[in-house]
Amino acid sequence: SLLETPRTTCVACIVQDGLAHWAHVGDSRLYLIRNGRIEGQTKDHSRVQILVDAGRVREEAVPSHPDRNKIFNCLGQMGPPKVDLSRRIGKPFIVHCREAEADVVTQLRRATGQGSLNGVMHSFAASSPMATTAAAVLFGHGAPTVAHVGDSRIYLWRDGVLKQITQDHSWVSEQVRAGVMTERDARRHPWRNVVTRALAGGDDPEVDVTDLDVKAG
Repeated sequence: SLLETPRTTCVACIVQDGLAHWAHVGDSRLYLIRNGRIEGQTKDHSRVQILVDAGRVREEAVPSHPDRNKIFNCLGQMGPPKVDLSRRIGKPFIVHCREAEADVVTQLRRATGQGSLNGVMHSFAASSPMATTAAAVLFGHGAPTVAHVGDSRIYLWRDGVLKQITQDHSWVSEQVRAGVMTERDARRHPWRNVVTRALAGGDDPEVDVTDLDVKAG
């Protein structure tokens, strides 16, 4: 049944030959940030975004709106999802998160001016009592750097193989890594959406940060 079918929102980005282009479904977001300024972001496939576009809800009212988590487009829905594609952009700083707010974006803009991924992730945590998971990639000189908190993921596509780079900070993933649950069971477990780390107001979360080995082609 539909209730038993795994569903998710998703944003994907490909960086090749100094250019980036991305696609998204649902309310997973991607921001393009350059020189401390947001130059672009994806638009949520959500009920509240429709209301914002129609002028019936103000942007600042979105975080507390009762329809903020109602989406009309996702992977795993009954019909084929609508996928939004971006134009290609050069040398971006890219941040993906499940749900963001105006205050989060403001803090993010400040942090990226310092060029610190760890600072970016902690700026999310200080900005709002609403929790979110996030993954970030910093492209500059040398190897890209990735950081994440929660179950937002970063993958590496190479030689026709898709490899997950980040490890989910979730209850079921911890059980899988401990060998007490299979990957298949984890995908349908009722606690599959319970995360063990998140960004929210309060104590700083532990952020996983690592360099990414990439190559052309």
